[in-house]
Amino acid sequence: MAYTEEELFDMSDEDLQAAMAEERAEMDSPETEYEEEQEPEPEVIEETEEEEVEQPEEESADPEEGHDSETPNEEEEPETEEVEDNSENEEDEVTKPEAEEQKVEAKKYKYKANGQEFEFTEDEVLNQFGKVFGQSMNYTKKMQAIAPYRKMISALEEEKLTEDDMNLMIDALKGNKEAITSLVKRADVDVLDLDLEKESDYVPTSYGREESELKVQEVIDEIAADKEFPITQHVVADQWDDASRDVFAQNPELIKELHVDVVNGTFDKVSPMAMKMKVLDGGRRSDIDYYIEAGKQYHMNSRAAELQQQEALQEQQKVEQVQVKQQQRTQVREAAPKRKAATIPRKRVSTPKVTDYLDDTDEAFDDWYSKLQESM
Repeated sequence: MAYTEEELFDMSDEDLQAAMAEERAEMDSPETEYEEEQEPEPEVIEETEEEEVEQPEEESADPEEGHDSETPNEEEEPETEEVEDNSENEEDEVTKPEAEEQKVEAKKYKYKANGQEFEFTEDEVLNQFGKVFGQSMNYTKKMQAIAPYRKMISALEEEKLTEDDMNLMIDALKGNKEAITSLVKRADVDVLDLDLEKESDYVPTSYGREESELKVQEVIDEIAADKEFPITQHVVADQWDDASRDVFAQNPELIKELHVDVVNGTFDKVSPMAMKMKVLDGGRRSDIDYYIEAGKQYHMNSRAAELQQQEALQEQQKVEQVQVKQQQRTQVREAAPKRKAATIPRKRVSTPKVTDYLDDTDEAFDDWYSKLQESM
């Protein structure tokens, strides 16, 4: 309630005190309640999440100590930021060369053909796969069509017959007299010795190599250019027994598999095992049987050793991970005091106290009274 100056002069001391209390309640009480509800919000300095997590205990610290350390902490803060920036630059310097190396290094594949080794990148293999696959399918189809005539072709090669010779034989078979005459003269046969009235008991002579022999020759032609071929040839032709050679003749692909073992060094490891088995067993089976059995045992042992090595490697990786975590924890503990020293402490905001002007001095009362008049 607002009073005029004349009303104030006419009031008694009791009425004046009551008016002062009423005016103070209207002016001070709402602000006091608001400040109590919204205590530190107007003046509190915001802290980072990192400061709140790492330093929860400093909230209970003495406000005076916090204000004393405010100035040096503000000076130390730029140093902390510079350290973080340097670490980011170092990470960038380390990461960029690694990324460049990954881009430069491309996966490559090696293939061997005609005794030579060829190297291709992964992109080249993928780009040429469709073309090569199509050519391979066409080659397989053509070889299947030629298969029935392979023995005949080998006979022509062995007898060194030319295209004219083949045409002469075809014409003679068709009854061409000139072709027959040319053939008789070429063979130097006396026509008087020919008995045309007698039934012929002629049995054609088989020329050319059998299919199994042709397959063996294909394998040999494929691996003959390798420098390790003489070793494979010596094992098949001289070192192993006839029973083993019969197996190779029936399945020529085994020659290629044996040659692969010779090239990669597996033969040198498996062969002694096979010879030991043969001695202990009394040689009741073929050399290739002992070699196959020894090869299975060798690969089983190699696989077991590989699994054991992988398990040992995994255990070592686990130990290294634990050591890395322990080092990180140690680094965090060692860096904690420095980080705490670099953080800005919280400022304590005390709740404004309500002034009781009735208990104040005359100067305080006069000051309050003058402000009251100005507000009216």
